Amino acid sequence: MTWKRTVLAAMVLAVCVLLLVLDRQLIEQRILQRVEETSLAPGINETQVVEARIKNSSGETLLVKEGDSWKIRTPFDAQADPELVKQLLVNVTAARRNNELEVKNLAQYGLSDAEITLSLKTNKAQSFELQLGNESTYTGQVFARYPKGSTIFTVGDHVRSVLLRSPRDWRRARLIDVDTGRLDSYKRIELQSNGKTVELRADAGCWSVTIPVTTVAETDAVNDFLRKTGLLRATTFLTADSDKPTSMATALQALATPFLTVSLERADGTNAKLIVGKATDANDDTVYVAQRGNEPEIMVITASTFNDLNQDENHFRSRSIFSLKPDDVKSFSIEIGQLRTNLERNDEGKWIFRDNPDRRVDQTQVDLRLENLLNSRARDYVDLKPTDAGGYGFAPPQFRYTVIAKAGDQTEGLEVGKRESGNVGSVFARRMGDQAIFSMDLSPELVISPEAVADRKFARMNPASIHRFDVENGGKKYSFKREGNEWMVQKPGQPAFSSANAGRVQRIVSIINELEFDRDHAAKGETVIAPPDPDSTTLSFFDDKETQIQSLRLGKRLAETTYVTTNDRQTYDVGNRDVDSLSGAIQTLLQ
Repeated sequence: MTWKRTVLAAMVLAVCVLLLVLDRQLIEQRILQRVEETSLAPGINETQVVEARIKNSSGETLLVKEGDSWKIRTPFDAQADPELVKQLLVNVTAARRNNELEVKNLAQYGLSDAEITLSLKTNKAQSFELQLGNESTYTGQVFARYPKGSTIFTVGDHVRSVLLRSPRDWRRARLIDVDTGRLDSYKRIELQSNGKTVELRADAGCWSVTIPVTTVAETDAVNDFLRKTGLLRATTFLTADSDKPTSMATALQALATPFLTVSLERADGTNAKLIVGKATDANDDTVYVAQRGNEPEIMVITASTFNDLNQDENHFRSRSIFSLKPDDVKSFSIEIGQLRTNLERNDEGKWIFRDNPDRRVDQTQVDLRLENLLNSRARDYVDLKPTDAGGYGFAPPQFRYTVIAKAGDQTEGLEVGKRESGNVGSVFARRMGDQAIFSMDLSPELVISPEAVADRKFARMNPASIHRFDVENGGKKYSFKREGNEWMVQKPGQPAFSSANAGRVQRIVSIINELEFDRDHAAKGETVIAPPDPDSTTLSFFDDKETQIQSLRLGKRLAETTYVTTNDRQTYDVGNRDVDSLSGAIQTLLQ
């Protein structure tokens, strides 16, 4: 009987689910029915509207959809602004009727001779008419009615506001239509300004300046130009009887010899063109007039709009100085005057000093500064073809940076001149092999010397690699060696090794590994000449193959530091406090 109960329970559950679904559908249908009952334009879909006729105090406007475009056909022929038409249709079809009542005196509500009348027609032969009257004192809405009915109601003021435009306000004010959702479809931009041509071309999503120079363009700058161009609008339109801000005759004369022509080409072959001329007003002030290609309308634009369009090649030039990424770089060189820092990666991918591979390098500092350099960007191009590069501080350059790719097939560089007057931190610079001079911010991290990227813990060792070490102190030699986990020592005059204090040995290695230099004399190109101190201490460390790992000689003591020389003949200034800690640990070990 169990299976029968299971089947019965399943049937009951199925019925419940079915009833729940049906109930939900009924609720949704009632909601849709209620919405449709209160809709201002029931059954009218804004996407299907092909004609809109508006009558208001400014006259009558007839808007007609032709293909994908809207046109003004009354009281003149012109392109309509599709965004404004869409706003009209959305406001009307999405509006709701409220406060319905039957009235006899339509004049009381401003509807006997309506201020605004709207008529819509769809491509399905549907029609819609609406009259708008006075504002409602209490609701903040507007009284309205359908012309063939006696019922009045109220609608939102947003319906009225969009229908108050004059015929000229419906004109398409955008200068050029730009598909901002598909900027990758644009393949060519040409700007002709006062006899000079700037051309940009796109290839696989990357833009280049091709005229008047050939150089990489900043893709973001090109896309920003396209977006902004698509947003620019005319302030007004000229007519045959216009005299302000200029006359039609003056505008046409200016457009006959345009000062600026903007051409946009897309991959599918569609083009957009705008010509701009400089006309004058009654006071002989400049008035900028514009005309779309193959369209009769003459527009007036502001000076700032003209400036947004009128860009030279420098506006589009790439601000990126390097194309290489940090992981792509094999060698990295910096020249600051006579001081050179030459770094390269070894077979393990670690940075070493090319001229002194044994010298320790701070890997983090090199990576940080290389990334900072490769991310540097030009701010403004100041001189594309300098006649006197020395005037910018390039005779010779103050700084020179060179990076070479791992494959050796790509070398990029940056030369830095003098500082830019009046701009703290800014310098003049140019790419290697490019004469164009630009300004850029030079961060302190890019003032790179060997000392800046050397490992400040210059004497670090791996304790496990130390097999033996010698200490020469006061003319006497002490030898230490590891036997298993034990340390043994042979002191002067002692015939054989004896047990040594392992903890004291570890203490010395720990102090050496934490030593940091205050000054790297070799990095600064300095040679230290100091007579050897007969009482100085020297430590020499070896591995199990008798290869020297490290050697330290504690030399001349100065007021705050002591000379410490390593086995690679590098001399450092180390703080006296640290040297005293090491000396004390050595004396304790030698007792």
